[in-house]
Amino acid sequence: MRIPKVTNLSDQHRVHGARITKPIIKAPIVKKQCHEDRLLIEVKQLQSWHGRISDADEEDDSSDSDVENDRVPRSHARQYPPIVPGTQNTPWLELPGEIRNKIYEYAILAEEQKTVNIVHYPNGIPRRSIRGIASRTNFAHSAWGFTQSCRQVREEFTPWLLEKRRIRTPLATLNNYVDTFHPLNQNGKRIGWIEPICSNAPLPHDGVEILKLLQCKHNNTSFHLQLTPTTPTNMGHDLLALPTDPDQFDEIRILRDMGESFETWSGIILQSSGIDGIHIMSIVEQGNIDAEGVKDSEDDDESHDILIKLDVNQSKQSTITSQDRLRHIGRFIFNSQLDQLHGLRLQSSFDCGIARWRVTRAGTVDMQWNARKSRSKKIFRRLTNAPHEPEGFAESNLD
Repeated sequence: MRIPKVTNLSDQHRVHGARITKPIIKAPIVKKQCHEDRLLIEVKQLQSWHGRISDADEEDDSSDSDVENDRVPRSHARQYPPIVPGTQNTPWLELPGEIRNKIYEYAILAEEQKTVNIVHYPNGIPRRSIRGIASRTNFAHSAWGFTQSCRQVREEFTPWLLEKRRIRTPLATLNNYVDTFHPLNQNGKRIGWIEPICSNAPLPHDGVEILKLLQCKHNNTSFHLQLTPTTPTNMGHDLLALPTDPDQFDEIRILRDMGESFETWSGIILQSSGIDGIHIMSIVEQGNIDAEGVKDSEDDDESHDILIKLDVNQSKQSTITSQDRLRHIGRFIFNSQLDQLHGLRLQSSFDCGIARWRVTRAGTVDMQWNARKSRSKKIFRRLTNAPHEPEGFAESNLD
């Protein structure tokens, strides 16, 4: 018996020439979770840490303390994490001195093996970074941040760190940096190891006062000024290289030469001249400017000469005349080896006049004296190195 073929319902309603399309399967709509929902799910998955005390037990234990500290906010009154023997860190103030000293020794273990490059901004960090060493510092590798954790660490650890740490910083901000980060301690001494560097740029404003730095360097064994460039680092080889030309010099060489001859001129010569301040300054040469006010040179760097300004306190040796004072300053120039720096300029102001010196060649210095009196005649003299003379130099008129 032949079984009749069952007709598909879809075939019955099928129109001739049409095609069978597949049914469209719609995916279930997944609701996106917002940020708050995800946080709630993560919070539910959190587990209590080992040694945690429940809120109920903590409220029972701290009920008495809450009554005593009713003025303290709840978030501060609770001890978090709770004190559980064997699971909590001891507060720093409760550590014995022996353990704190061990921590300090570990923190300064490698300080002598590195030199930290620091750029100090007395007036705040500028909006635009300057060229040169400004962006090449490695202050993050220093343990100085440890001193900012609390007052006790700052008082105990800072002397250790200043004694071991080595700093390289620009000469332009050396005075402000030393006064800020290397102040006098209770014994009136400074502690530190500093290497000033020169960037071949003009010094700002009043320059750098070097007399007090040299006096502190020679009278204090715990304060060291490194005036010879050390191994070049990422601050640039050009900043730490010594001039190859013997007639070429910079501010660091002036510091080094005066430091080497400090014992020669820092006694009677300095006292007799009345000098109580020595500033290294810059005389900026703006270059040739045409009628339209445009520089002929396309170089952005301004060339400059070095000027040493001598501050004279006339209350010292006030009985001597201005000519005698000029003679003592001449002794200072030759004994401090400043007469060997060709092109160096010096200047000093008195109540009765202004004196200027210029090194024309090694061992020869031309001086100009201009009295403040009206109709006074300028005096021009040439000082020549003469070790056989009592003053150490010979003097001749150039009028």
